Amino acid sequence: MPPLERPARLKQTPPTEKRIDFAVYAIRGLLILLATGVLWCGYRTVSCVSNHYGTHTVVYKVTERKWKSTIVLESKNLETLTAWANELPSDAKVLRREKKIRSYRDIQTGTRTESYEEEETAETTRTQEKTSVERVKTGEREECATNYESIGSGAARKVTRCKKVPVYSDRTVTTSTAEPTTEKRKVTKKRAIPVFEKQPVYDTEVTYRAWRWSEVRRWETEGTDLPVKPPQPVLKPAERAANYRLSAPRTAFEVMFERSDKGDAPASTVQLLEEAEFAKIQPEQKVEFLFIPYKNTLERKAK
Repeated sequence: MPPLERPARLKQTPPTEKRIDFAVYAIRGLLILLATGVLWCGYRTVSCVSNHYGTHTVVYKVTERKWKSTIVLESKNLETLTAWANELPSDAKVLRREKKIRSYRDIQTGTRTESYEEEETAETTRTQEKTSVERVKTGEREECATNYESIGSGAARKVTRCKKVPVYSDRTVTTSTAEPTTEKRKVTKKRAIPVFEKQPVYDTEVTYRAWRWSEVRRWETEGTDLPVKPPQPVLKPAERAANYRLSAPRTAFEVMFERSDKGDAPASTVQLLEEAEFAKIQPEQKVEFLFIPYKNTLERKAK
């Protein structure tokens, strides 16, 4: 009795593991980040350009307001002054006249030759060569084959037959063609440049004496509430003479504004207002301005 054969063990195929290609996910993530960055940069660029060149509204808050009233005391004195002859005032008493240089003017005295380079475009041709490979018949060779042919009764004979076979070889052929083209080149040229010389322009300077009003001193008052209280000047006895005079009160109404949000506009600004407008402005009040970036100026928005 033949020995029992052990049954063949079946090979167990290990379970297939699903491979995760981390490189693909990394590239996708990088592309998403790049796209997001490009979109964000584009948005910021458009936003910055718009804010930089476009007029836009900026809100400011009133932080301080005040008025300042001034009265000036002037005295009339005989002063020694100078002026050009054509600017001499009518009440001037001439002391002396003198020729002086008043300005300069450019006078062409000749020309000079200057060399410069200029780019020109010229029509020309260029030779383009094309190389190809051709198969050419170079001769013939005899090719023989031997076979066995049956002659009957199970016998065979050996038969050799020959034939002529063409022989080919490869050769490289180069052809040239002329093609029209344009060529840029720098050409040295010459030109005449005018030469100027500064020449003095003389005029008559006049030294004269005349009566002129000049400031002696001033009185100022300040406040934040209306009505305005002008200063009360106190004059010395000598200042009550005819050669002294007091100016009318001059009042300036100032309001300081500070920006209430972030932006490219100035952080603060001081505006001079008329009295009627000054009376309507209150502390902490918000006011809109138009900011013109390329001029760096602020304008009050019309209501």
